Amino acid sequence: GPQVAQYSNQWEAPICMATGSECSSINLDGSSLLKGRGNLGPEANAPNTIDGCADGNAGSYLSDESLEWIRVKSITPSNMKEGDLVTVEAGVWCWNSGTLDWADFYYTAAPSNPNWTPFGSIRCPGGGFQTITTTYTIPAGQTDGTNAIRVNFRYEGSQGPCVSGGYNDRDDLVFMVELETTNTNSPTLPPTTPPTLPPTNTPTNQPTSAPTNAPSHPPTGAPTPSPTLAPTDAPTNKPTPVPTDAPTT
Repeated sequence: GPQVAQYSNQWEAPICMATGSECSSINLDGSSLLKGRGNLGPEANAPNTIDGCADGNAGSYLSDESLEWIRVKSITPSNMKEGDLVTVEAGVWCWNSGTLDWADFYYTAAPSNPNWTPFGSIRCPGGGFQTITTTYTIPAGQTDGTNAIRVNFRYEGSQGPCVSGGYNDRDDLVFMVELETTNTNSPTLPPTTPPTLPPTNTPTNQPTSAPTNAPSHPPTGAPTPSPTLAPTDAPTNKPTPVPTDAPTT
């Protein structure tokens, strides 16, 4: 959900310590950590910049230029995360008709060593209190999700993250975003055995030969139940011949 920033001695600027759908320098009672410009107001914890870029102290409060608050918010109800398109709003006090006042917008995904990237420069739409709005995409590939927005509110002059000028006010807002989660596990390898192919409805080829389950040779011959040879001789055990002489009396 929405987060309200608190001043950080470490960053020397307001910070939302938890991730949320928005981060704002506006307190719940409507006051702002960034109200005023330098000695005008005065601005609490001025200059409220993470790199020490100072404010100008010329003019008078709520007559001349001042940057009053900053808010960054998701365009969806979800928490802000890297790669998201987000909306940035700056509440400013514009001098006279506002035609000579400009708000320059910058972001960094490395607040500990900021390299400010511009994403808009917008003229005040009128005099007095105004809200100036633009958008940018939170960089992906971050390591800890710490980001910062800078608004450089200036009277005339050239665009830049820290342009010198007696009427210029610049403030930062540090906020946290969610990181994209990645799967660190090794992917599961597919099985080495290829899947069984579905059966084919029709044969792919005609049979190449006749079935082989017929006997390979015909029977060699009919059975031989009768004896192969007849006896070669008559039997030799005939009776002894009878005597040739009659008996004597």
